[in-house]
Amino acid sequence: MSSQYCLIKSARLEIVPRGQLHLEPSLSRRTLRILIADDDEGCRQCVAALLSEEGHDIHTASGGLEALREAQRLRGEAKRLDLTILDCEMPDFTGTDVFRRLVVELPGLEAVFMTGSPSKSLEEEVRLAGGNELLRKPLDLHRMRRAVRRTGAGGGFVGVF
Repeated sequence: MSSQYCLIKSARLEIVPRGQLHLEPSLSRRTLRILIADDDEGCRQCVAALLSEEGHDIHTASGGLEALREAQRLRGEAKRLDLTILDCEMPDFTGTDVFRRLVVELPGLEAVFMTGSPSKSLEEEVRLAGGNELLRKPLDLHRMRRAVRRTGAGGGFVGVF
């Protein structure tokens, strides 16, 4: 997969008068420790930059095995991992395989999945693995931010966007 494939669409900014912006409590900003795994370096860097600007503690991996090792390293340092953002198609492991392995050691861990090849069967696989959302590539900046802000809100699988 080429880096060109995973471009994040530019966001539309709106100015809202003070006091008129009301976020649901579950969508309020809080700092999360996030592990991003994608074999596409450009996509991985784009998502990392976006979420780093939001104030999150970002860790990255170029594949499934590296993601598992990074999660183990963080666990060894007694650092809580809140969210994984996983590409569904990586050369060594699928994103759902990685998440299934991680959630055994890290109950309560949440996941957002990314794919350039959405399908009903992949949607079902993500849902059954316990994923929160499945985002289509090229990624939409607003949808990625919203998916991350939903972390901790509960409610299970939201859908494909």
